[in-house]
Amino acid sequence: MTYKNGKREGIQKVYYESGIIKRETSYKNGLVDGLMKIYYPNGNIRSEILLKKEVPDGITRTYHKNGKVNVEVSYQNGVKVGVQKGYYPNGKLKIEYPIDKNGLTTGTVKVYYPSGKIMAEESYKNDKLDGIVKKYDESGKIISEEFYQNGNRIK
Repeated sequence: MTYKNGKREGIQKVYYESGIIKRETSYKNGLVDGLMKIYYPNGNIRSEILLKKEVPDGITRTYHKNGKVNVEVSYQNGVKVGVQKGYYPNGKLKIEYPIDKNGLTTGTVKVYYPSGKIMAEESYKNDKLDGIVKKYDESGKIISEEFYQNGNRIK
């Protein structure tokens, strides 16, 4: 690790006792700024976090131990935005949900079976169920439909 004017500058690397890298952190003017990488003890990547002046800004990924992506989250100035995604260890999409500029789930959340087939579609507004919720069996047949308004189920 180097210092410039008494502040951390550059990339800091931390290792497990085994000698395998544990974490790489990028510093600028003493602040975490840039890509931070964290590793499992086996050397596989565990997470990648993009930061600007210690605030998440960009796509952050966490990984399953097998190296496949677990979760992808997009940040803008520390607030989650855009479509967030979660994955099964087999690499197939598990869930995707849209986040608005205020960091709230707004839009259609989709949940998938490990096979990749749709399991559920849920309408959200401001982090609350609002609209139709459809659930499917693995063949794609609708097994239930419910309606919600402001988080409350409508009969």
